[in-house]
Amino acid sequence: MATYKVLNPIAINNDDILLSSATPDYPVGMEACIQKDEDSEASKFIYVKAHAALTVNQPYAVVESDATDGEITTDSLITLASAVTLVGVPQIAIASGEFGWVQVQGVSQAKVDAAITAGHRFEIFTSGSAFTTTGAATKTINTVGMCITATTAAATTAVMLAGHRVEVQAT
Repeated sequence: MATYKVLNPIAINNDDILLSSATPDYPVGMEACIQKDEDSEASKFIYVKAHAALTVNQPYAVVESDATDGEITTDSLITLASAVTLVGVPQIAIASGEFGWVQVQGVSQAKVDAAITAGHRFEIFTSGSAFTTTGAATKTINTVGMCITATTAAATTAVMLAGHRVEVQAT
């Protein structure tokens, strides 16, 4: 009979989700699921190295770095014709080359580029610095998540990030 080692999760300080640092405080690529309170859904974050200065609430690709073998970093969104891009949203600004957490799943604040109706899905384009409404509640291969709080113009609003890989299209 095979023997398996049980791996215990690394504990994190919930306040660290909203901090960045010049040196890594956690293993890069580490995933953390947190619950803000007893009544909220769990949210998933990934610890990354910023490829450039990251703007708070703006979507970025979460990728394996070409420069440093196996390091998980952020990147600009590129056009890919298959659902391979994981999209993360920093909840704080992170300086270029610093380490911090980006949210990939759960209720989050994120930028949308125009009016969006609560319950409608959104996607991201390569030229975008905010999510774009699909204009419907229907889920597609491009769907990053769903709007929770409607807006009447471009804004930062409450969204639900789906946490799966998506297809990113050119505009």
